[in-house]
Amino acid sequence: MIPIPAGWARIAAPRGFQLVPPGPPGSGSIQYIERLRPIASTADLVAGIGAPAGFVDAAATEVEHGVTDEGELTELHRRRGAIDGADVELHAGFVLLDDHYAQLTSVSVGAERHGALRAVVRTLLRRDAHLLGRVRRRRYRFAPPSGWRITAEAFSAHLAPPDERDPARLHVAAALPRHPELAESTLELLCGGPRQRAAATITTTPCHTTVGLAGTRHTLDSGARRTHLVFLFDAQFAYGVRLAGGVDDAHLPALHALLESIEPIAMPGAPSREAVSALLPWVD
Repeated sequence: MIPIPAGWARIAAPRGFQLVPPGPPGSGSIQYIERLRPIASTADLVAGIGAPAGFVDAAATEVEHGVTDEGELTELHRRRGAIDGADVELHAGFVLLDDHYAQLTSVSVGAERHGALRAVVRTLLRRDAHLLGRVRRRRYRFAPPSGWRITAEAFSAHLAPPDERDPARLHVAAALPRHPELAESTLELLCGGPRQRAAATITTTPCHTTVGLAGTRHTLDSGARRTHLVFLFDAQFAYGVRLAGGVDDAHLPALHALLESIEPIAMPGAPSREAVSALLPWVD
């Protein structure tokens, strides 16, 4: 749910609603839709939205990454171009949630209006509230190592090295609520059970990142294959990454680069007025 900017009109639509600013008709508008599925890459989502008839791109798309006041991930894609000679800016914003997303799109007509509408769009994205709670399975941002190919799933990702013949793989899990037995339970699962875990050769090395995440790297060495399992922690979440399929430590630099790129889940801000108002029906 997003707030309605002062002076703007809210118009119901078959899906979501439209916001129209004060001023002359046709100067710009914003469309908002909640609970869209499925979540795809944001590039695919933008391609699915398309552009108004006659729109001609004048510059490359710019992408801004952010978070809402609740700590949910956002992306804003901005395209500059023209329609019949008029200067036009398109915005496509997304709040990426668990198995769905919210979408906010806008069209600004006239260069003198772009900055103001862009600021409204950024504010609405930041203040979008969904009341899903903070401590749950979460997605988070990280950067693939240079040249590695990524296959993203709903909450996780799998990465392959540049050489297609290389069997090594990086697996990035969802952030999970922190638990003292999480690492040990995962090691038992990788080894095939508690008995095999007890007999396995495992070395443990402390690791940390420059943004304050800290944890351990567990190296399982079977002779034919070496697996590195890393769990990094902040106050509430565990971030798990596994490097598997290699016979040596040639890809440790790639693992370390990925770990260093992890962005911890943002702390939420104060509850928005929209979030508080959604709870009023349950307040006596």
